[in-house]
Amino acid sequence: MLLHTPDVDGAVREDGVDRSTVDAVVAAGRALYPGLRAAAVESVRVGERPIPDDGLPVLGRVAALPNFHFAVSHSGATLCLHAGDLVAAEALGEDRGDALAPYRFERFATVR
Repeated sequence: MLLHTPDVDGAVREDGVDRSTVDAVVAAGRALYPGLRAAAVESVRVGERPIPDDGLPVLGRVAALPNFHFAVSHSGATLCLHAGDLVAAEALGEDRGDALAPYRFERFATVR
């Protein structure tokens, strides 16, 4: 099981996290999922979360790069099925309208 709480993001360092931070995340997980009461921490990994500056996912084809599609989201657990379906359909050439328009990479282009 992968656990995360935004409360501990500031406690993460390049060399990892201290045990009290791990214990706090596990306690939060146990509060939500009582079945975790007997669970033990096997390992701790720290990773970068892809969070675009505007907080929205980056999905779909990139106009300047043929055959390149993004599927990046910090809310992947809640959006992954629908977003994956839309991006895959687009990659296969199926037209799904403008569903991905607000999430395209090009929204980050600077206006000149």
